[in-house]
Amino acid sequence: MGGCFIVRGVASAKLVSGGESNPPEGDGSRVSRKELFISYSHMDRAFLEQFWTHLSPLEEDYGLQRWDDSRIQPGDIWLKEIEQALERAQVALLLVSPDFLASDFIRRKELPALFEAAEKDGLTILWLPIRPCSWKRHRQIEQYQSVGSLDPTLAEMDEVKRDREMVKITDRIHELFERIQNERQAAHQAAEAEALAQNQEVVLLLAEKEAQRQREESARLKRVKAESKANAAAQRWRAEAERLAREKEELQRQVPIPSASAHHLSAKKTAIKPVDPLPIQIPTKRGWLEQERNSWQVKTEAITVNGYKEVLAPGIELTMVQIPAGTFVMGSPQYELTRIEHEGPQHKVTVRSFFLGQTPITQAQWRAVASWHAREGEVWGRRLAPNPSNCQLKEGNSNVWLLDGELSTDQRPVESVDWEEAMEFCARLSQRSGRTYTLPSEAQWEYACRAGTTTAFHFGETIIPKLANYDNRNISYYINDPEYRGQTSPVGIFLANAWGLHDMHGNVRELCLDHYHPNYEGAPSNGSAWLKENAGDYEMRVARGGFWWDYRADCRSAARSDSHPRIGGRGTGFRVCLSIQK
Repeated sequence: MGGCFIVRGVASAKLVSGGESNPPEGDGSRVSRKELFISYSHMDRAFLEQFWTHLSPLEEDYGLQRWDDSRIQPGDIWLKEIEQALERAQVALLLVSPDFLASDFIRRKELPALFEAAEKDGLTILWLPIRPCSWKRHRQIEQYQSVGSLDPTLAEMDEVKRDREMVKITDRIHELFERIQNERQAAHQAAEAEALAQNQEVVLLLAEKEAQRQREESARLKRVKAESKANAAAQRWRAEAERLAREKEELQRQVPIPSASAHHLSAKKTAIKPVDPLPIQIPTKRGWLEQERNSWQVKTEAITVNGYKEVLAPGIELTMVQIPAGTFVMGSPQYELTRIEHEGPQHKVTVRSFFLGQTPITQAQWRAVASWHAREGEVWGRRLAPNPSNCQLKEGNSNVWLLDGELSTDQRPVESVDWEEAMEFCARLSQRSGRTYTLPSEAQWEYACRAGTTTAFHFGETIIPKLANYDNRNISYYINDPEYRGQTSPVGIFLANAWGLHDMHGNVRELCLDHYHPNYEGAPSNGSAWLKENAGDYEMRVARGGFWWDYRADCRSAARSDSHPRIGGRGTGFRVCLSIQK
């Protein structure tokens, strides 16, 4: 009959011995292994008692206590107690003898449970032949480590030699428990270090999330501040424009305006009989920049310019400003910052007097003309969508916000229109008014934009968001101010140039009559449009001035770009031109 002897410890930790580590205590899995299990035959109990005498010091070193199957109380389930003892063992010592090998209980119950625990839970198995037996026939026992003499066995030794052998065996077991204890401490320290590292990682993650939240909050406050600043500026400029508008009637005087009768308008094809508008003086305020010490200061003055108004619909007028004749140098000099080669070579151009829209065509003006029917047989007989602009209030468009005091986007420039649509607008306006409206030539546009200046902008050598609507977020050669509107703004809220024209820099880029050429080699010098012979319908046209999404370098007086005649680029608008016939 077999038996078992348990030496129970109070400490617990992971133990590794050629297999997987023990599950930690309290993890809901098997009971942590922390005891010495001695498997023996009852016929060899005398050897067990001798071993206990030598193992007694372990009780003081590791707090072990003795348990064996003799302590199973009456009424207890004997097999269950043995199985629980096996589950608690972390080291098993097999006292092998003929009776041990012959025990059916040991062979069928204890050994399979121990071998399974060694393979799965890292149980350490030691064995010792205490009497001569055929242990070599038991391969599972032989593969584990023997802790004592195989020949002679303990039974074959005299008493003194047997005590020495048991002392040696006890020392081996003592070293094993000492190693296990060290491994426990190392595992515990490693677990604490891992937990500390995880805690530090969590702290760093929380700190990064807090920093990200603070950055986002800071960015939000900056956006709110920028929007508030833009709204306040727009309100001031709108108030000033309203004040100037109230004064305009007091400053009217005669200027030469082309007569409708000079264009042989057919009364049969005219919906409304054209009437020559009254020449007026238009009050406005021009602005420029002057450097004072280390900063640029905006200077302003009230001016009046000659012009007239074209009535498009009740409450909707088109203001035209007279541009004086003169000569200027077209293109940019080599030393101008951010200059591009297609802005040269510079050349002199002489321009006759003409009329130009004071602002780009607005959405309200476009909608009025788009409602007119195209003339039959007109070359530019294009259908005009009433609301082509992206920057307008419409269902589902959440990217447009109104400036403080702005009720609608009617006074914002029309955009996202192509060259042929702009020419169709001019054709319908010409038909209705009896005056020949068209797009300005590239030379007329730059001449009007410069208004007698030779600097990069008509304001001076630089530009700031207070003077124009453009993308000012990049670091560039010019003044860096982070204000960025992100959409169009109402026309005329920015200060005009010396000839009373608003929004020549930014807001929307403006289409010109010319075909696009890569440079000015061979360009005309009389201000007329530079057209290509036998050009196809898809020949690129010129656009000037830059728009709200362009950087300031693209908004210079000499900056130019190309535009497809049948594809309305985002941010593309126009203003109309009227030549004075002599």
